[in-house]
Amino acid sequence: MVRREFGFTLIELMVTLVVLGVVLAVAIPSFNDQIRNNKSMTLGSDFIAALNFARTESVKRAARVSICPSINKTTCATATDWAKGWIVFVDSAAADSATTPVIASTPGTILRYWPLTDPEINVAFAAAGTIAAGNVKSGQALVIPATTAVNFVRFSALGTLAKVSNNSTVTFKLHVSNCTGFNTNIVSIGVAGLLSTDYVAC
Repeated sequence: MVRREFGFTLIELMVTLVVLGVVLAVAIPSFNDQIRNNKSMTLGSDFIAALNFARTESVKRAARVSICPSINKTTCATATDWAKGWIVFVDSAAADSATTPVIASTPGTILRYWPLTDPEINVAFAAAGTIAAGNVKSGQALVIPATTAVNFVRFSALGTLAKVSNNSTVTFKLHVSNCTGFNTNIVSIGVAGLLSTDYVAC
């Protein structure tokens, strides 16, 4: 009785590996793009949540509440450090327009902390100008007013945006490096403290 052996020949195995390599070469870049795009959109959502939290707390407490970039969870970093994380805190500054926030040492002053450690994250003030309609997801041109770079955003006791350094509005640009499509977030804070979000090309 003849016994048959079942398996792959060397040629069949090599062909299978070549096909698998081609599939992976096509799929992996697309998968990486999707990961970056999802991270970019999540970044925008988290920042909007932080801003809304600060505004809600200012109204609830009838007090000034600010958000600022922070590396150590207790103090504000510089205006170029927004990509390193944020804290929301009760701001003890003497006036809405005070150019320096005041974080008291009393317990409960720091309300929440958002740590950011991803080196691909970019958070900055959006450059003034007009973004062409073709580069905006809504299909409408987006006009961005000038924003003076500051290291905090303050909401008044009424939940309105405190005018600091002549900023009557503040606009941020948030994205992850090498994102694709309309996955850059443009987040604007109006004088009434209300937020608006647009999505533009990376």
